[in-house]
Amino acid sequence: MQTKKLITLIKNITGVEPFNKSRKTPNVFARAIFYKILYDRFKTTKVDISRKVNKHHATILHTLNHFDVWVKQNKKLKSWYESIILVLDEEDVEFLDVDNIYQKFIYLREENELLKTKIKNLKLKLNEKRNNKESV
Repeated sequence: MQTKKLITLIKNITGVEPFNKSRKTPNVFARAIFYKILYDRFKTTKVDISRKVNKHHATILHTLNHFDVWVKQNKKLKSWYESIILVLDEEDVEFLDVDNIYQKFIYLREENELLKTKIKNLKLKLNEKRNNKESV
């Protein structure tokens, strides 16, 4: 994914530089939006996000865990986030690149394997129940 484009988009909408090490609320919210979009929309892992921004992964985890509450409590954050999502929806094709597609592929392949395993286990349980019913 082209993180520079995402950072520029966040900077244009919020009016603040997300990564200037400020602890002021607008800067914290701008960083939070960046983490949230990378994690939710582009399926970037927390560790990968932490490496991109040179932060500990617990910082990313903390931010992502609190993001939804912050959005509910802060109208400005909600407005910024929704505006950025709207722009992303309109320009989705521009944000796709080989790395992002590959990451999505890996994620979907793993998800597919998990679902196959769940289906197999459910079928086994169903067969066991059928066999137990027949023997009674």
